[in-house]
Amino acid sequence: MVPVSLPEGSKVLYAVGVLFGVLALAYFGSELVFALSPTVKAVLLFVAFVVLLVLASAIERPELDAAVYALAAGSYLVFVWYLIATFDLGKGGVFLALGLSSLLFLGLGYLVRETSLVVGRRTAVGVLIVGVVLAGGLIAADALGPQPAYTIEFDEEVSVEGAEPWSDVRVGTLVVENEHVLSRTLDAPTYEACSYTAGGLHQRDEVRTDGHESEGVQGYRLGGGESASFELTVGTWLFADENGEILAAFEGGPIPVETADECPAETDGTRLVIVDQRSNESA
Repeated sequence: MVPVSLPEGSKVLYAVGVLFGVLALAYFGSELVFALSPTVKAVLLFVAFVVLLVLASAIERPELDAAVYALAAGSYLVFVWYLIATFDLGKGGVFLALGLSSLLFLGLGYLVRETSLVVGRRTAVGVLIVGVVLAGGLIAADALGPQPAYTIEFDEEVSVEGAEPWSDVRVGTLVVENEHVLSRTLDAPTYEACSYTAGGLHQRDEVRTDGHESEGVQGYRLGGGESASFELTVGTWLFADENGEILAAFEGGPIPVETADECPAETDGTRLVIVDQRSNESA
């Protein structure tokens, strides 16, 4: 029986389906979906590639198998991108990942062209079931494991005497411990700082992590059983005028540091108030 060619419109729909599939996988890799370990995410992306490749080899419709092959290739591209972007492979590791991937796809292309790389339906269903069970087991084991523990300690006071304009001043420390055997991607609390003079609120800004905006620690990968310490800072512009010069009100001595649920309208004298932004978001 001679296969009937599918309408051109089907090719467009297949292409859009492949595009959305690759975008979904890329989003899965880039976001904290299900708070999964980066190691588990990498394994799941590779499992998706293998399952899609086997399914494509079992499909007998010419246009549909090409679409699934394209989706499998896209999932592998996302897998390699995720490895390079997330793990410290080094220059040699990146070169090997790219070089071996090139050889893999050249070999797969040869097999598809010369041997048709046909897989039976029963085998494809078996691979699909194994892939689903493996993915489910990994997700369950990862989700039930401990999440990173965050310990935040703020200093009782801060001094800006002699501070350089547009510099950073330490206000505390963030310590993160990962008790899980697998690596974790950090999703640390974020804070806002409000500075006050006797006249009321002066400035407000994000608390920074090691000189970067507090979001800078988000996405930091911490290996299994590892811990990390980050210095929490605020910019001196919180205590300065529009030219970056420290106001006289803040140079008289140490500035008390307080924590609160929100920045108050006014305080008793000069001080720095730090607010957990997540407590406000959940309120």
